[in-house]
Amino acid sequence: MNNNAEVAFQAALDAQRRGAWPESLTQAQLAIHEAPGEARYHAIVGDALYMLARPKEAARSYEHALKLDPCHVGALNNLAVIYSLDHQYADAEALLHRSLAIKSDQLEAWLNLCSAVEGLDFRENDVVTYARTALTLAPDDPRTQRYLGKALLRQGNITEALNALETAAGQDPRNPDTHCNLGICHLQLDEVPEAIQSFQTALAIDPAHGGTYRALAEFLYQIEDWPAAEEACRHAQNLLNAPIAGDMLLAKILFAQGRYQEGAECHIEARKKENLWFKSNRGIAIPNNRFVLAPVQSVDHWCTQQGTPYRKILPELNWQARPPTLFGTDPSPQTIKPARIPPAYVAEVKNATVLPGHEVILVDNEQVALYNRLIHMQDWGSLREDRTVPLISNDCILTECSPMAQQRIRAGIFMFSEGWSNYAHWLIEQIPRLYLLEQCAEYDGIPLLVNDGLYPQQLESLQSVSAGRYPIQILNSKQRHHVERLVFPTNLTAFIKRRYRPKERADAADGPFHPEAIHFLRQRLLPQYGSKTKPQRRLWVSRKTQIKTGQRRLINEEEIETLFLNKGFEIIFPETLTFKEQVEAFSGAEMIAGPAGAAMINTVFSPPDAKILIFTKNHPQVNFHYFTNIGQIVGFEVAHVCGQSIKNFGVYGFETDFTVECEVAKKAMREFLKI
Repeated sequence: MNNNAEVAFQAALDAQRRGAWPESLTQAQLAIHEAPGEARYHAIVGDALYMLARPKEAARSYEHALKLDPCHVGALNNLAVIYSLDHQYADAEALLHRSLAIKSDQLEAWLNLCSAVEGLDFRENDVVTYARTALTLAPDDPRTQRYLGKALLRQGNITEALNALETAAGQDPRNPDTHCNLGICHLQLDEVPEAIQSFQTALAIDPAHGGTYRALAEFLYQIEDWPAAEEACRHAQNLLNAPIAGDMLLAKILFAQGRYQEGAECHIEARKKENLWFKSNRGIAIPNNRFVLAPVQSVDHWCTQQGTPYRKILPELNWQARPPTLFGTDPSPQTIKPARIPPAYVAEVKNATVLPGHEVILVDNEQVALYNRLIHMQDWGSLREDRTVPLISNDCILTECSPMAQQRIRAGIFMFSEGWSNYAHWLIEQIPRLYLLEQCAEYDGIPLLVNDGLYPQQLESLQSVSAGRYPIQILNSKQRHHVERLVFPTNLTAFIKRRYRPKERADAADGPFHPEAIHFLRQRLLPQYGSKTKPQRRLWVSRKTQIKTGQRRLINEEEIETLFLNKGFEIIFPETLTFKEQVEAFSGAEMIAGPAGAAMINTVFSPPDAKILIFTKNHPQVNFHYFTNIGQIVGFEVAHVCGQSIKNFGVYGFETDFTVECEVAKKAMREFLKI
């Protein structure tokens, strides 16, 4: 052992204990000069550099220490902390697992593991496991309960999260993060007064707690208190050093107040920061897209102004829905008002720009947006912003346009939808557009324009219905495309809401279909693919392969499924079947049951005397009319079995997971299916 080196190292340790970091760094560097191959010396240099706000240099010192001694626990843990702060979460997690494999009872390592993994998508279960392990090591440490509470909150276990966070608050009542997350818990439970109290407590402890202001801004935005939301958001921006997500929230708040230019500029600046971050931290170069702030019109209004061809095929229709049949809930009586289905037409739009995968069409040198869904609904709050249209109002939108494709399209038929990735919306909203086209023979032979990424079953359905009358042209969704002559057939459904405000409930207007759309699908496809035998199959339509939290999973599906298997039902997984096989299966079934989901749209091919039993949750935003309306047109009976919603953090209410009591399912089998 080099005595001079060891003396310098001990001096570095002494300075470290006193918080004299420059002195500690100097002494540690002297130790390295005397003995450069000692891992301990490089590790303490890392400690000093980190405390002197030089994290990149500190990381290099820790990395060098680990080359000399791969089992140096301190270097492993501290380097993991730096990686986490630099958003290198996977690398941080790997280092911490190495450290814990050496010594498993390190409380700080388990807590650092919680910190690293909570930054990764869909890892809430792991954070819960790590936090519970830390809890066994230090049950009185409020940090363990805080990490556990936050993970349970994101996992959707709100009540457990509340208990953990309340315990943390009892152990450390002066931690503003704990009270902020308690406030978020209360909001998830619709306990607004308690949430506000928790936020106020957090700010009383730390008036500069940016996370609380951010949570308040989100809440105030949802309840449409725009001035208060803006004030809270600006506080959060100042305190959190203007994070990208906060900039984007501020842009939405400004846009909602009619400050379109200001909101657009705010969003564009946030996107520039986001692109720069990805380039600097992930090495990903994102193309500089074009942003267009444009007023909105409907296609028919535009065509009338321009004098371009516009042909009405079906008149406006008032649809009177029948009351849904429900088990497991006693809903308050509702007056079901007629729902308006807009007129259906085919129009031509000259020199249009299309954005594959979205319903917006840009015209007039990309200065005007045609957006039928928005115009007909006249309720921007019912639409969900996305990457293509990040900001929406009733009369103006901001679009983010990908680079223009080099090849111009001479003529094409518009077949895009924002819900294209959902099989149900594709089949029931997009395919029936062909009914309108077939009334206009002059468009025969013009290609159907669709975006890339469609499922094989979607393309198969389109090919089956078009039968070669219209070729299919797949467009790159990472580009925008100029179409000289765009043929636009409208949608044959009312425009379905996809987002609800607090306390708002679904009603009959959220999904009526024009009967012609349903009849067209059945008349076109059942002669080709329909079952040729008497309907006698009993189908359980499984969603067990849907594994993501907050995707309308029936959590106890296997338990419910067993009840039906004992009554002669067979399990099918529609996603594994071809389109033809799905039509054949559903058309040959006398009874169909299963959780609500896209595959249930195949009931459109069911026999008129079939019985359909759909499992969902008792939630005001669940649309019980969607499948009921189809049954009303075809003639089959539909009932819904309602279970208990499981609230998931960050997931819209009607999309949450749920459970159904077996006794409720048995009652529906007896009284509705008569088995």
